[in-house]
Amino acid sequence: MSHDKVLGTLSAKGEASRSMEIALCVAAKKRQLSTCSRPAPRLHMSGTTLEGIIFATACWWIWRWRNVMTFGREELDDRRKPCWIKEAVKETNTAFARQQMASNFTNYTDHPLKWRMTQNCEWTLNVDGSCKSLIKKAGISGILRNRRGEWKGGFTANVSPNCAMSVEVMAIARGIEWAWEKGVKELEVQTDASEVIKWMADYTSLRGPNRDIIDEIKHNWQRKFTRLEFKNIFREQNFAADCLATIETFQEANWIDHEDPPPGMDDIIANDMMGATRVRRVHLS
Repeated sequence: MSHDKVLGTLSAKGEASRSMEIALCVAAKKRQLSTCSRPAPRLHMSGTTLEGIIFATACWWIWRWRNVMTFGREELDDRRKPCWIKEAVKETNTAFARQQMASNFTNYTDHPLKWRMTQNCEWTLNVDGSCKSLIKKAGISGILRNRRGEWKGGFTANVSPNCAMSVEVMAIARGIEWAWEKGVKELEVQTDASEVIKWMADYTSLRGPNRDIIDEIKHNWQRKFTRLEFKNIFREQNFAADCLATIETFQEANWIDHEDPPPGMDDIIANDMMGATRVRRVHLS
């Protein structure tokens, strides 16, 4: 459903546009007052509630859409709404959670985490995907390391900015193919995309392009490699690939093969080799 059907059009000049803006403000104010006046202190006090997040996201979307229509005279692509909304809610939820952590440290504990090389394979491939729906860009990255943790190659690539999980799946698939072309036969793929790792174990209920890609990995690539394993790690342990993927999101080249670490990556790789830790804050249930 287009925004015109939901909110009407703000592109018309004069009184109609002003009336619509006033109506939106009034509606938002009523929604806020009705939410805050409920006899439920938890909803009022907690910024992590789903209802509060949806309200904040909706207000932001209305404001952003209004600016695009008024100043740019263009409609946002409807096909990108579901992915954008999911990403916005996730990021807003994360922001609220961090704020709550800052105000109540007693409910959290810090876990030091470090990158660990594979124990079963000759090579370790760390992959990650970065999806920036607001700017319609997405990038993937991979870092190949030997048993000592030394950089033996890396790649960055632009991909279609689909939902975040699709980008993570593409990062794994492209990384496996790239490693095979380099002559790797034993490989452990490490990713912080826990949902994708679950799909690797059981993807019977999965549909669409992601299923096709995972099916190719399971029935084609795993037969070619002497050993091909997948491991779910935390983002703090996948920091190197995460940084590299973020860099790729803003580069113009479709694919770059990095024989040497890009600027800024040497220290990150060295820290991983030395066993340096990064802190992950965990909520105490």
